Amino acid sequence: MIEDNLPEYRFSLTGNHTNGDWRVLTRLNYFSDIFEDHIDAGLPIEEVGAEYTVDFEVGYHINESFIMTLGARNAFDNLPDENVLYDTEVAGSKYPTTSPIGLNGGFYYLKGVYTF
Repeated sequence: MIEDNLPEYRFSLTGNHTNGDWRVLTRLNYFSDIFEDHIDAGLPIEEVGAEYTVDFEVGYHINESFIMTLGARNAFDNLPDENVLYDTEVAGSKYPTTSPIGLNGGFYYLKGVYTF
């Protein structure tokens, strides 16, 4: 059963470009469909559709030792398919808890890295 709870296919296409002190990264991620059966209660198994997400990063080298990066994982705030069968009533889960893209949508960050 656990094998069906993982996507059979997962692909990513990444572009990374550096120009002077600037660095730009873009990534397209694909996850094929999964089966949601996290409560193992003998309920009908729900198929969760395939998903795409897009990640971005823009970094700037402040000096030789410090880089600041602004980024987003799942930049367009994609959410998995909503549970439509029994999970919302039995387990209280609006989205499949085992979805490979998570269930919180986008993640945005500012990161500083100092190397010495």
